[in-house]
Amino acid sequence: MHYSMDVDFTTSILGGEREISLPSGKKLRITIPAGVKSGTKLRLANQGEQISADMPPGDAYIQINIIPSNLFKRTDNDIEVELPLSINEAILGGGIRVPTVDGPVMLKVPAGLTTGSRIRMKGKGVPTKEGRGDQYAVVKVVMPRMLILS
Repeated sequence: MHYSMDVDFTTSILGGEREISLPSGKKLRITIPAGVKSGTKLRLANQGEQISADMPPGDAYIQINIIPSNLFKRTDNDIEVELPLSINEAILGGGIRVPTVDGPVMLKVPAGLTTGSRIRMKGKGVPTKEGRGDQYAVVKVVMPRMLILS
């Protein structure tokens, strides 16, 4: 049997557990592996339909569909997040709170950044067998609504 399951972006990166109800009414607890990609099929041995009483049940396959995030973007094992900065923050630099899938962190922003600059946050990306990818904060300098000239 083949089924489909939608998984939010953060769970696809960090892993977790979900429950799925089969058409037969049976409920299965599914372990979502950390770093899973959209389209991945998980095999659940002996959890499918049983054709006859003298045969074991077949396998159930769950296709994972990742719900895109409004905040994060995944590219291979790296994650990107847009980092809006005021003109002052871009010119002077300083500490800025940045969202990650693990929760917000303080990031030291160097002075003199322009829109499109990328700041690497090592080890904050997608988990793999070799470690974790990186997260990049992509700078977007935001203009103030009103300029006060003196």
